Amino acid sequence: METEGDYRNKGGQKLNWELHHFYDIPLAADIPILNKFISEVNNAELEVVNGLLRESIEEDFKYDRIEAKVLPKTDYLFTGDEYEAEVIVAAYDTSHSPSPSVFVLHNADTLPLSKREEATRIAREGGRLMVRFPVTGLGQHTYAGFVSVPTNSGRERTYHFSTDYFVAQPSVTVSPINMNVLYVGVENPLSISVSGVPAENIFPVISRGTLKAGQTKGNWIAIIPGDVREVSVAVSANVNGGMKPMGTQQFRVKPLPDPDPYIANKKDGFVDRESIISAGKIVTLMPKDFEFNFTFKVQSFKMSMQRGFEMYNYTSDSENLTTEMLREIQRTNRGQIIVFEDIVVKGPDGADRTIEPLVLVIR
Repeated sequence: METEGDYRNKGGQKLNWELHHFYDIPLAADIPILNKFISEVNNAELEVVNGLLRESIEEDFKYDRIEAKVLPKTDYLFTGDEYEAEVIVAAYDTSHSPSPSVFVLHNADTLPLSKREEATRIAREGGRLMVRFPVTGLGQHTYAGFVSVPTNSGRERTYHFSTDYFVAQPSVTVSPINMNVLYVGVENPLSISVSGVPAENIFPVISRGTLKAGQTKGNWIAIIPGDVREVSVAVSANVNGGMKPMGTQQFRVKPLPDPDPYIANKKDGFVDRESIISAGKIVTLMPKDFEFNFTFKVQSFKMSMQRGFEMYNYTSDSENLTTEMLREIQRTNRGQIIVFEDIVVKGPDGADRTIEPLVLVIR
């Protein structure tokens, strides 16, 4: 209420607010004047309150549905983990009022408004904005976006977000009970994985020997010394920033089986002497029922054959037939038996061993 106005009488003399409104006015007339002032003050107060209310709700959001939501930190847990979730109250609008807009950009940590055209707009479903997209590629992925929500005034407020997710290959584990075997002195390939955990967060250790990472993620190479009969592989994983034991697998340890000796692709039976001479050496192959392909190299051997009532022996300090052996083989007759014995081979573990003899009959 203004009380400092320029008030004057008919003669132009300056008056204060009280004289201007109440001088020479009957008392009965003063009451309506005061009530008028009171009414004007009340009206001014109402206008101020209404103005403040309009300003306060102008930037509010309109919602007609409220629901409780549970936001778990993760929905994949291991035994001994602690479940953690945030419970919030979410509000949304199911009417046809201006709806929020959500834009999502894959493989990004942030989505500035300037890159809005590069992002994908998410359609509204019953007042909710559901993000759905096909996943491709294994491992950790990220996406970012923003939500633009219109206020009652029509202006938009923008809220940015970013998150990540992990894509794993569907898998099944079938473990043979009696075939968990590792072999001495050679590279034993192992595939180690933990469901829901990326390969780079898996850390296995072996009780004896060495365990090193292979060329591809999830593959490991175990090398076992010769004095061990059993080992265990314990696997830990980095889950939610902490190391957790995932389990232990026991393995039996065995030496590699002996390879089979061959000449001219024959390990026994009938063979042409020309084929033996053409081959010129003894080679070894792993048994046919053995799944791994390891190489054994012949170090020395002895060739024995009978002529009449005499037994003749010839030795070689390599895998090759000597000149003397080749000459005697050339002189053999049909049905004559040649025995290659005392065959010493060196395996991939670096140790020498003597393998079974090779008995051939000249065709």
